[in-house]
Amino acid sequence: MKVTKESIDKKLGFDFVTYTQGFGIENECDIETPNPFKILTEEEEDFIIEYMYNISKNEK
Repeated sequence: MKVTKESIDKKLGFDFVTYTQGFGIENECDIETPNPFKILTEEEEDFIIEYMYNISKNEK
């Protein structure tokens, strides 16, 4: 099956581009937040890295 943004969003249950849960200094605490990205395959992780890189490259 081809990896797409939509297929990853569906698997995660949220839009990974706008996801901020657990990131940032203001969210630091002693309670460990589970990593929802842990369920992704290496291919899906690589897709997200490339996708986010392309977004940041286009914003410059």
